[in-house]
Amino acid sequence: MITTPGWFRAVATASTVLAPGGGAFAHRSSAGTDGHRTTSARHHETIRVACLCLLGGIHSAGSPYAEQCPLRAAEQRSARAKKAARARWLRQDDDLRATRDRPGARPYPMLAATSTASVGGQNALRCEPTEVAEEDMAGKIRRVGLLAYEPNPNSPPVCPRAMLEGLSGLGWTAGRNIFLDYGYAKSSNEEFSMLAAQLVSRVPEVIVAMGTPASVAAAGATTRIPIVTITADPVAAGLVHNLSRPDTNVTGVATLHRDLQTKQPEMLREVMPTARVIGIIFNAKSTFSSAALERAKAVAVGLQIEILPVPIHDGRDLVSRLDILRGRLASFIVDADGLFMSHRSEIVRFAVANRLPAVYPYREFVDEGGMMSYGPHLIRHCERIASYIDRVLRGTRVAELPIQQPQEFELAVNLTAKALNLNIPPSLLLRADQVIE
Repeated sequence: MITTPGWFRAVATASTVLAPGGGAFAHRSSAGTDGHRTTSARHHETIRVACLCLLGGIHSAGSPYAEQCPLRAAEQRSARAKKAARARWLRQDDDLRATRDRPGARPYPMLAATSTASVGGQNALRCEPTEVAEEDMAGKIRRVGLLAYEPNPNSPPVCPRAMLEGLSGLGWTAGRNIFLDYGYAKSSNEEFSMLAAQLVSRVPEVIVAMGTPASVAAAGATTRIPIVTITADPVAAGLVHNLSRPDTNVTGVATLHRDLQTKQPEMLREVMPTARVIGIIFNAKSTFSSAALERAKAVAVGLQIEILPVPIHDGRDLVSRLDILRGRLASFIVDADGLFMSHRSEIVRFAVANRLPAVYPYREFVDEGGMMSYGPHLIRHCERIASYIDRVLRGTRVAELPIQQPQEFELAVNLTAKALNLNIPPSLLLRADQVIE
C-alpha cells in the first residue's frame, strides 16, 4: 500500500480525537438515560474502529491498536479455535491408531454406527461422523466416503485395511489430509441405499464402494461424485458398459473373471470324485451371484453333478440356513461376495465342524482353516483401489481410469483337510500357489 505523510497525519489525528472515553465518544444523547448513542456518535464509533484496524495493520501485531481492532480479535479467536480443533483431531487419530488392532475393536471407526433408522420395518445402520472442525475439512482434509459390509469381530476386514495402507504409501493419512467417512451395512440392499444417500449428502470428493450391493447403491445415489468400486463384474451389475473406458462415474477393480465359476466345481470334483451333489452358497440379493450360480449349473451338467443352491439373504440367517442343510450337503462352494468375506470365520467353522470339503473364493478363507480357495489376490486389488483414489483426488477423470481385471488367480490348499479323510491329488498340489501344512 502506498501512503503519504498527510495520510499518516490524518489517521493519527483521527485515532487521537476518537480515543475511547474522550473526544467525540464522550458525546451521548441528551435524552440518553438509556445509554444509547446518537446517530452521530455511532458514526464516530465506526470511524474509530476503522482507524484502529488501519493502525493495527501499520504497527506490529502486538501493538495496542492491533489488540483493540475487533476484526483482528475475531481472526485471533478463529485461529485459536482451529488450533484447538486440530489438536483434538490429532489426539483422536492417535487414539484410533493405538486401538484399531485391539481384538474385537471396530476397524478405523471414523463413524459410529447406530441402529436408530428403520428400513423395511427393521433397524438399519445410520452413520454419524465424529467431531471434526469444518475449517480443517474445508482447508486441508479431503473427504472420502466408504460403503461396505459391517465388519465382523470374528472376521477382521481385509480390504479396508489394505486400502488404508495403500493410501498411506501414497501420502494420504487419515486425520491429517484425508477424512474417511464410513457407511457400514449389515446386509440388505435397503441399508446400502440409505447409507449411500447419507454419504452423498455429505458431499465427499470420491466414494469407495466394496462389493456389488454397495456399488449398485452408490451408483444409484449419485451420477456426479466419482465412485471407485471393487466388485465382481461391473458390467453384469449394470455399473458400466465398457471396462476399458468407463462411461459413467464408476471405475475401480473387477475381482472375478467370468470363467471362475467353471474352475471351482472342477477342483472340488478332483478332491471328491464320487460327489454327486455340491451346494453353492450365494447372496440372494446380488445380481452377480445369481448369474454366477447359473454358470456353475451349466458346468455341473458336464461333470454329472447336481448343484444345490443355498441362498443367503443376510448375515443373520447365514448359520441357520447352513444348519438346515447340514444333512443334505456333502461339499459346497462359497461364492465371492463381501457378505461372506465378513462372515468367513463362521462359514469355515461350520465346514470344519461338519467335516465338509469346500472351495472358497479367496485365500483368507484358507488362512482361517478352510480346505481350498481359488480366486484373485484380494489384497492386491484393494491396494489398487488406493491408487485410483489417489488419482481421483489429484484430478484424474473417471473416464481416464479403466476398470482393472485380475490377470492371474491363486490356488491355496490347506493340508489340514487330511482330517476329512480326503486325499488331495498331487496334480492339484503342484498347481497350488500356497500350501498350508
